[in-house]
Amino acid sequence: MDLDPEKTGRTWLITGATNGIGRELARMVAAPGRRMILPARNLDRAQGVASELRDAGAEVDIVSLNLAYLSSVREASAAVRALDTEIDVMVNNAG
Repeated sequence: MDLDPEKTGRTWLITGATNGIGRELARMVAAPGRRMILPARNLDRAQGVASELRDAGAEVDIVSLNLAYLSSVREASAAVRALDTEIDVMVNNAG
């Protein structure tokens, strides 16, 4: 799979990126020139993943999100909008 940022998009938002398939996908697509947005319930785990992705050259933003609470979804949505970036690829992998 060709995951060149110029071909697949610069900014990726991946839910569920703190473990399992989401984490592996985030590792696969992390690259210099790529921005990764990681909405996560477990912020400590998200920091660990973010460190790995930054080591691969990606710029990483972590957004607090707990899908069990509508208020958290609204807050996360506002936080992502405040990043003032266009999302090229969104992967809904949470749950």
